[in-house]
Amino acid sequence: MKIAIQTHKGQTHQRHHKVDTPAKDAVSDNVLLIVDDEESMVQMLHKLFVPHYTVRSAHSGQEALEQIKQGLRPHVIIADQRMPQMSGAEFLRQSMQVVPKAVRIVLTGYTDINDIIESINHGHIYRFLTKPFNNADLLEAVRLSFEYYALSNQNTELTEANANLARANKEIYRQMQLLDDQARQIELTNTELQESKQEVERAYREIYRLNTLLSAENQHLQMQTLQAQVLAHEAELRMLRYQVNPHFLFNSLSSIRALVIEDTRRARLMLTKLSEYLRYAVYPSSTDLVPLASEIEALKHYFAIEHCRFEEQLQVEYDVSGEAEAFLVPNFIVQPLAENALKYGMHTSPMPLRITICAAVEQGALRLEVVNSGTFVPNHEPQKPDDFYVPRGNLGLKNIQDRLQVTYGERARLSLTAANGEVRAKIRIQPPSLSSL
Repeated sequence: MKIAIQTHKGQTHQRHHKVDTPAKDAVSDNVLLIVDDEESMVQMLHKLFVPHYTVRSAHSGQEALEQIKQGLRPHVIIADQRMPQMSGAEFLRQSMQVVPKAVRIVLTGYTDINDIIESINHGHIYRFLTKPFNNADLLEAVRLSFEYYALSNQNTELTEANANLARANKEIYRQMQLLDDQARQIELTNTELQESKQEVERAYREIYRLNTLLSAENQHLQMQTLQAQVLAHEAELRMLRYQVNPHFLFNSLSSIRALVIEDTRRARLMLTKLSEYLRYAVYPSSTDLVPLASEIEALKHYFAIEHCRFEEQLQVEYDVSGEAEAFLVPNFIVQPLAENALKYGMHTSPMPLRITICAAVEQGALRLEVVNSGTFVPNHEPQKPDDFYVPRGNLGLKNIQDRLQVTYGERARLSLTAANGEVRAKIRIQPPSLSSL
């Protein structure tokens, strides 16, 4: 650590104008602490030194110790010997516990010389000046003290550097001895290694042959395991889908049954729509993922059936972008959301019940929403607005959640929210990351 030394005789001085309050000072500053119980003396010394150094002051030893404990780190301390409650020598002795490297100067009268000499012998004081003192002598003493502080720090650094260098040299010597020992050991074993080289090569060739056989067998087992995982994955998806189909069919047949006697024309119309709906629902697709447009088309058949039953009490709107229609989704993933919107909306919404199907692609992710007027079913409200919950007996929502988990893992999420007289069921499917491709 290098400390710049400023002088006062014919040299350029760096002026410091700072508020005279305790504060943490940068190491590069030359910080002078003045401790005297006489305000006039403090002001005089402050005016004398402030053009050359960063000056801090205190009016008692206790106040100065408190400033040091709070973070003040003076490089040179000037203290008056005769102060009430705590003498300058005692303050300087106690300050060594916190700032041991600070250079200490005491101002004293002739009657205190014996105490000062004892403090000097114990290392508490670097030097002293008797009163009355000459300002030039005090300036020179302080300048020499800052120079001593800088040289002391440099000496400490050099001492530490020499100690580190000595330890490094000792470690290098130890490493060289180890290397010599290793070299001798290598020389002793080199002959044995040469003799066993051919035997090792034969063993290596045999290990390589066996490893090739094991790798081929491992690849075969991995392929079989992968095929089994794919089959299990496909079976789970189909199981979840076929759990949903009977649920939808039951609701549709119940609606038709209610109209067979009341209005045969509407019943026949519903049966026609149901047959078109069943072509999509019953006959499985060649793939587990279908364009969202197919789901929306089946949904329109479903609502056509329900509209025959509820007429003006049901209003359905669609807001689906062309990009969203091409997005691949698990088949029969939207139907349960529409059924819930109709079923619970009829119980909680003022008539007519409004249902809106929204779908859009945002930054590569599909946002699919089924919104109905109404509120949550009593006793089934989530603890937080975006919590997912499944009302008791709601197999449809449970299957959606399971199918999304099986198909997409953490990249898909189903959430239910209610606000402003609307219940919103939302599915969001994130695109796969580049690292997973």
